[in-house]
Amino acid sequence: MDWKKIKAEYIAGGISYRKLAERYGVPFSTLKEHARREKWTELREKARHKADTNFANLMGEKQANRNAKIDDVADKLLDKIIGLLDALEVVDSQSIKQCTSALKDIKDIKGIKSDIDLREQEARINKLRKDAMDEEENTSVTVKFEDEIGKWSK
Repeated sequence: MDWKKIKAEYIAGGISYRKLAERYGVPFSTLKEHARREKWTELREKARHKADTNFANLMGEKQANRNAKIDDVADKLLDKIIGLLDALEVVDSQSIKQCTSALKDIKDIKGIKSDIDLREQEARINKLRKDAMDEEENTSVTVKFEDEIGKWSK
């Protein structure tokens, strides 16, 4: 038997001991004992954990790169707005509205929150926590046994 091949296939995931035993013509109990001695299950879990960690790191790097690009674009847009404002000799209300709208968009893109937004968010979170605690305190369970007790006690 090529136990290294069988072990590698199990650790790679997606197949059970029983299916491996059938595939390689090995008695199930023999394969299971071999796997127990070499701790195949623990090795499979470690491999899964490592794969999950690598995937999370990769996704984190992609998100970080995306965020950096968004920041760069937002910074360039802000520089353009500043340049346009500097070039204007007369600032009319329409220009102010357009610049204000663009600045709000940049703020949203970068995820910048004002103090008022942050306080409002904190208040909502605190209210949710309080509601959850109140709900836990007011939870009660009533179990009522009527005629069934007599039937079961005989």
